[in-house]
Amino acid sequence: MVTPLRRRAEAGWGAVSGVTETSIPDVEGASPEHARRRRLAAGVTRPRLALLGILVFTLITRLAWLGRPNRALIFDEAYYVNAARRILGWHVPSGDPYATAPPGLDPNTEHPPLGKIAIAASMRVFGDNPLGWRIPSIVAGLVIVACVYLVVRSTRSDPWLAVYAAGLVSLDNLMLVHTRIATLDALFLAPLLVGAVLTLRGQWIWAGVACGIAVLVKVPAAFGVLALVVLVLVMPLGGPFWPRVRRTLVLGGVSVVVAMSSLWFLDARYTTYDDPVSHLRHIATYGVQLTRHGGPANSESSPWQWLSNEVQIPYLRVDRDEVVGGQVTANRPTVYFRGALNPALAGMAITALFYAGWRWVRRKDVGAAWAVVWSAGVFLPFAALSVISHRVSYLFYALPLVPAYAVAVTLLLWHEGLPRACRWGFAAAMVLGFLAYFPFPGMLH
Repeated sequence: MVTPLRRRAEAGWGAVSGVTETSIPDVEGASPEHARRRRLAAGVTRPRLALLGILVFTLITRLAWLGRPNRALIFDEAYYVNAARRILGWHVPSGDPYATAPPGLDPNTEHPPLGKIAIAASMRVFGDNPLGWRIPSIVAGLVIVACVYLVVRSTRSDPWLAVYAAGLVSLDNLMLVHTRIATLDALFLAPLLVGAVLTLRGQWIWAGVACGIAVLVKVPAAFGVLALVVLVLVMPLGGPFWPRVRRTLVLGGVSVVVAMSSLWFLDARYTTYDDPVSHLRHIATYGVQLTRHGGPANSESSPWQWLSNEVQIPYLRVDRDEVVGGQVTANRPTVYFRGALNPALAGMAITALFYAGWRWVRRKDVGAAWAVVWSAGVFLPFAALSVISHRVSYLFYALPLVPAYAVAVTLLLWHEGLPRACRWGFAAAMVLGFLAYFPFPGMLH
């Protein structure tokens, strides 16, 4: 179904890649109608095949060496996997988080239950092993990549821009790590991006449902919901003001109803909270207490440090000693999971967002508006909390920025007059950054 927004976008932007309807030669002797259909089919099929290749690459890089090292829990998996074990009533090793928590309940009450329930369901099917722990995050990673493609396709006529943006997301290291370990960040980002796609396509009710589901995984998803509400109000080509207000009320209202009613149901089954307000009050209190006066320490970071990829977090590292003449001469990592953005994407992102802001104002570009509003929505609340209450934050909180970064960089690289070599050069830089931060450097030698 082609929405009015899509029709306006396609009327306003022509294809700028090398594959257009007129760039494919006619077959000798073919009727004009047959030739036209052939050109259209080729123009659609090739980008879709490219997207399929990106999704296969995404899946392989998430599944590869999934159990290394030694079936160990990585980073915050110690909390979420053990919470899932207690939900299932399974044993948690002594000394691990939640080892003494009552069975059948979610002990990780600083977040809503849905993400841990998803992990528990996967473990019920695949077992208490790395595959069981991590399948939900892997699936979420595929959804995120596909949604970035759909976000761009919802606002532009050239599918190759969408393919390029999806490829950038799949090559980001922070996205790679969090879509192959059992944490909540990818699990809330996936439905939130589904909500973004549905918003751009004018499906306000279903967008609200998707956003409500995201909040049930992790409450900071509400920042993304707020960004989408603002986007509807300021979106170029969005029509008169009051109809926009009605759309925001539908989007925001459905999100709240789905989140609150579902949290009530989940709390009744998996926690001891009598109502969602009590649980949300506990979550807010817990978050407010995560403060540190005097500036960040250790792996903590200020939100503005995320913009330059600072304070990267070592999640898990296994070194191998290199011995020469009976003496250890060096330690080289064989496994190294770290919370860090791809340096190429982080280095280009701010410039690209400024360009997207210019494109939004000057050209009424909906995709550029989404990139700017989404980035502001998922970043500024953490910046405000850091300044006002000295809220502790970490670089992996920047994961929702990655899709907006990818879209903004893609728009910049497709600017009229820029040679295609810029796109290929940046893609090569992304690949080099991906390899440099790949969690299994020993496998690449």
